Amino acid sequence: ELAPACRIINHYGPTETTVGILTNEIIHQPINADTQTHSDNLRVPVGKPLANSTAWILDAALNPVPDGISGELYLGGAGLAQGYLHRPGATAERFVPNPFSNSSFVNNSFVNKHGERLYRSGDQVCVHQDQIEYIGRLDQQIKIRGFRIEIGEIEARLRQLAQVSEAAVIAQETTTGKQLVAYVVPDSSAILAEENDTNQQSEINQQREQYPHTLKLSLQDVLPAYMVPAHFLLLAQLPVTANGKLDRKSLPAIDASELQQHYEAPTTLLEKNLADIWEAVLGVAPVGLNDNFFALGGHSLLVTQAISRIRQQLQIELPLR
Repeated sequence: ELAPACRIINHYGPTETTVGILTNEIIHQPINADTQTHSDNLRVPVGKPLANSTAWILDAALNPVPDGISGELYLGGAGLAQGYLHRPGATAERFVPNPFSNSSFVNNSFVNKHGERLYRSGDQVCVHQDQIEYIGRLDQQIKIRGFRIEIGEIEARLRQLAQVSEAAVIAQETTTGKQLVAYVVPDSSAILAEENDTNQQSEINQQREQYPHTLKLSLQDVLPAYMVPAHFLLLAQLPVTANGKLDRKSLPAIDASELQQHYEAPTTLLEKNLADIWEAVLGVAPVGLNDNFFALGGHSLLVTQAISRIRQQLQIELPLR
C-alpha cells in the first residue's frame, strides 16, 4: 500500500538446491469485507520452478500425485548440490536417482543412465491453481489415538483466521495422553494487555477467556475433530532461535491447574462422586463444578471410561452423548 510500484516475490528453496528454486510474484488480493479474509486462496503459493530447475510432487512410492493432493516435494536441475560433505549415508537418503529422466527399473530401484538425481525436501506441498503451495514439514507428522496428523496443516489453518497473527502447534504428553496444544499470538495485542482500570481489565479478561473458544469453533468448520487442538495458549510472541526460526522446544508446557476454571467445590454426594471419577480418569485434582471435561484433557476414549465408572460405582446408565 505504501509503495504501489514495488513488486513482492515469494522465494522458496533449501540450501541443497543453492537456496533459490521456486518463485511466485504476489498479486494483490482484495479483502472480503464480510469475512475479513482474502477473496481467493488464503495460502500464499511458493510458485513454480526457475529456469533449469524441476519440481515433482510425489507420494511414498515416487508416483506423481494429482493436483490438490498433498505429497512430498522433490527438486532437481542445475542448482542441485552434489550431496553432504563426508556424509554418504545422508546423501544417499536425501539425493535419490531421478525416476523421470531416461531411467530404468533394476532390482527394485531406479537406475538413472545420466546420474541425474532429485532432492527429497521433506516438505509437504500441493498444487492449487497451477501454483505449488507449501503446507508443512513431513517430519512434523504425528499420531494421536490412531489418527495421523499433519501439524503444519493445523498451523496453516490457524494463520488463515483474521484474529490470529502467528501460531504454532505441538503434541504434548499430559496425564490423559498425547494432546494437541496451539500457541497463538492474537492479532490484537489488547487481549493480552493489563489495565489499571478494573472494569477495562474485567472486559479484557472476558475477551481472553472467549478467544480460545472462538478459535476452536472456527477450526471445527475446516478441520476434522481429531485435528482441532485441545488447548490454546495465548502468547505475546512465539519463541525463536538465533536465526529467527520457530523454537518449538522453548514453547511453554501447559499447566493443568491453569486449564481449570474458578474452583467451586462439589456439595452434594452425587457431585462429589462424579468429581472423584473425573479426577481418577483425567489425573487432575481437585475437580470443581465449573470445570470442563475436555478442557482438562478429556477425549472420547476417556468419556467411555467415565461412563463405565459411573455405571459400576453409581449404578447409573448414562448414554455417550
